[in-house]
Amino acid sequence: MLLFSLGKKVKSRDSGGSSLLREFPLENWISRAGELAEAEDGFTGTHLARCCLAVARIQSQERVLQDIAVLLFQASRRKLEGQVRDDLPRGHRFNSQGLSNLVYSVGQLLPVLEVQDVSGFLDTWFRAAQRITPIFEPQDLSNSMYALGKYFSVGPDPGFLRAWLRRMGDSRLLSKFTDQDLSLSMYGLGLVLSQSDSGTAARQEELLGFLRLWLTECSTKRADTEDEARLSSFSSQHLTNSLYGLSKLLGPMFLEESELVSSIEAPLPLRRFLRAWERAALTGNMNRFSSQGLVNSLWALTSLTEVLEVLENRAETGTEGSRARERRPFPSPLFLVRWERAAVGKLDSFSTQGVVTSLACLATLKRRQTLSAAVATTTFNRFQRRDSDPDFFLEVAERIKGGTLDIGGPEQICNVLYTLAGRLEGMSESP
Repeated sequence: MLLFSLGKKVKSRDSGGSSLLREFPLENWISRAGELAEAEDGFTGTHLARCCLAVARIQSQERVLQDIAVLLFQASRRKLEGQVRDDLPRGHRFNSQGLSNLVYSVGQLLPVLEVQDVSGFLDTWFRAAQRITPIFEPQDLSNSMYALGKYFSVGPDPGFLRAWLRRMGDSRLLSKFTDQDLSLSMYGLGLVLSQSDSGTAARQEELLGFLRLWLTECSTKRADTEDEARLSSFSSQHLTNSLYGLSKLLGPMFLEESELVSSIEAPLPLRRFLRAWERAALTGNMNRFSSQGLVNSLWALTSLTEVLEVLENRAETGTEGSRARERRPFPSPLFLVRWERAAVGKLDSFSTQGVVTSLACLATLKRRQTLSAAVATTTFNRFQRRDSDPDFFLEVAERIKGGTLDIGGPEQICNVLYTLAGRLEGMSESP
């Protein structure tokens, strides 16, 4: 428990955490922890999970913890196997929080556990977790899926995924999620289903049911305000993670699997969510977004506008007037102006790939915006670019010209110049 509390201080960059860590008797703790990890009646599952999490939090500063990390991992796997076999005493079993902490900490410790059978551990973890997923609390659900998506390249067991989706499909439970829980659960699920074929393991109705609930929960007005959606309280990081995860999930689902689109009986409230997300991003200061957050958000918006077009082309519409109102350009001109302003201010910290991705996505969104102008209302023209507003394309071009921006090797240079040429050609009549 002492090391667990110390790990929280180190992770939160508490000013006293590092000094306490230097004074902490690590060698004595490691020796005793090793004995308890090996003993049959030593650590319980809860103790092991907390120890693993503590070691994961401070191991980057103390390489001496590598050996004990391996011992704790091996002991945890033995406990899990006993729990799955049902021959582990109840007092020694992992509860839902313990299982969540365990998979999260093992994910963080993967560089230390290179020679261990992590895939075997995951198989056992899935079987243990599936049994008690129906009693997982919000933080257990979100942290587990986040860990699986961020740290592991193997998709989840189909049984666990279905159990997770069924638990997440409880609207009363979802309303208890914190902003972070909502954000991490979508981020993790998006990564998990995009990097494996696990999407086929989830029954479509369960996945679509969860999506409707999640989109509705995020875009529903908060209880303490009359006109602001739940997303309005999200931090810039939570906004980025939510949008990025949603795009990783919906992009492959709707742009590559056409049969899924035809199976939808009720429309997903995607436009409502995206409008609420944009309002939340504009209400806050977009300069709070990190450079990577700006890139990821723009990439996600580009993908999701394609999904939105697919869904709305399929959906039945009423009169032409209602169609025009529904098809207002998204994202709005104001959002793109604010995005460019924030991006130009942080351009020095953009990676080469970030510049390339941003140029391509921004060009795509502006092209779609221009094509949508025919059905736009006067709102579209209210926020056209002013001469004083920074232009991301021109700023990149100027920095390349001045030799202050490195855009990488031949392929990146070709992509950047091609995008710039197309954009600059449309901005001026002169060649």
